[in-house]
Amino acid sequence: MICYKVWETSKDNCVIIYDKNKFHLSESMNFGLAFNRNTHQYLKPCLVAKFISLIDKKSVVVGSIHHPGTRGSELSTIIEKANCLEDNLEKSFIPTIILGDFNHQANFFEKDLVNSNYTLIMPATGTMAGFEYGNNNMPIDGALTNDSSNVASTHY
Repeated sequence: MICYKVWETSKDNCVIIYDKNKFHLSESMNFGLAFNRNTHQYLKPCLVAKFISLIDKKSVVVGSIHHPGTRGSELSTIIEKANCLEDNLEKSFIPTIILGDFNHQANFFEKDLVNSNYTLIMPATGTMAGFEYGNNNMPIDGALTNDSSNVASTHY
């Protein structure tokens, strides 16, 4: 298991649990989202990791996210960090999936996805949501992926 939180007393954590008998953790990167200039701290955590299958030697990038509910999107930063884990020596496509709490509905991120090879997939019905951002009982938990062929849900 790998996990990350932006500061010690934070209630927000990102976790990736994996089977060491099936995957080798090649590298991981954790980073904060939504820097608060007043406190000089990031508000929310994000974690991305590259794994290599011990069965077929193929790579996959997996992420865990807690996107801030602020007015700004952090998708470009998340995609950039996930893409950093791609090895330039590897000529094959590396599937990437970043799961978690996006704190916004899919339409909030439409502009960020226009010129990318990523798709944001969320369920058709509401997911757990706090009252802070006006998204109570709305679908705000989902998957950001560059390979939606194996992810079943509503595409946005």
